[in-house]
Amino acid sequence: MLYHAGKQYNLKEHGVTGWVSYKKIKYGELPVIERSDGTYMKDCLAISRYLASHLKFMPEDDFENYRCDQITQTFYGLYTGKILPHNFEFNKTK
Repeated sequence: MLYHAGKQYNLKEHGVTGWVSYKKIKYGELPVIERSDGTYMKDCLAISRYLASHLKFMPEDDFENYRCDQITQTFYGLYTGKILPHNFEFNKTK
């Protein structure tokens, strides 16, 4: 998102061993964003929502914003296994 917004950022990539040591120092998980004021943000979904809002990628309309959140939560649930495809109900024609 930062790239598409034309914002400058520093990307720090960690190999497997680097990730383990970095994980212990910070919040216990990656990704982590270190802000210019020295504070850290964690949790991929929360970071994505923050950046989308901050960079004006989210709609201004509250209902459209809700729909974006709904779609994001659904895909996140599918990705993490909290929502399984067989949990969806489909309109079946008789």
